[in-house]
Amino acid sequence: MGMKFLTDQEVGDWVAERGFLLDPYRSGWGKHFLQFALPEDWGSVQGLLRGFFEVIFDGEELMIHFTDWSTYRESEMIAIQGIRKGSGEDSWLIEKPGHLIGPNEIELGMTLFGLGIIFGWSCYLYGSGGRVALLNWEGALLDFFGEREEELEIFYGLAREFRLEERGGSGFDALSV
Repeated sequence: MGMKFLTDQEVGDWVAERGFLLDPYRSGWGKHFLQFALPEDWGSVQGLLRGFFEVIFDGEELMIHFTDWSTYRESEMIAIQGIRKGSGEDSWLIEKPGHLIGPNEIELGMTLFGLGIIFGWSCYLYGSGGRVALLNWEGALLDFFGEREEELEIFYGLAREFRLEERGGSGFDALSV
C-alpha cells in the first residue's frame, strides 16, 4: 500500500468511519481509559510498542496522527520529513499530520510513533478495527482508550510486563488483575 498522508479533516473522516471520535482524550470516546507513565529506558518503550503493534493491531491498517510538536527542534523535523520524503510526500507535517500505515508496515509505524515519544511530541495511534486508540502524551505518558475488555486485558498485561506506573484510568473495575 505505501504510507499515505492525510490532513486533519481527512484524519477525522478516517477515524469517524471506523467508529472513533477524533481526540478520544477530549471527546471521551471509549469504555475503558488507562494512563501510564512511559518507561525511561528506550528498550522497554520499544518492547511495549512492539507488543502493542503485534498483538493488538496485528494485520490492521493504522493511523498515526501528530497533534502537537510545539517543542520541536530542526533536527527532529529533519527525521520526520526524511521519512515522509522517502515515502514520496513533499508536504510539511503541519499540512498533513496524519500518517496512514498499511498492515505490512508495522516497523514504519513503530518508528514514527517511537519518534513522537523520543521527541516529546503528542500523537494518537488508531487501529482500523475501531476498538483501540493510544495517545502518546509528550513522551511522558501513554493513554489507552478501548471499547472491549479483551484489549484492555492485553494492554494491562503489557503494562505489567514492562512495569509501567499507572497514573489513572477507569478500566480496571471489571477485571480481576
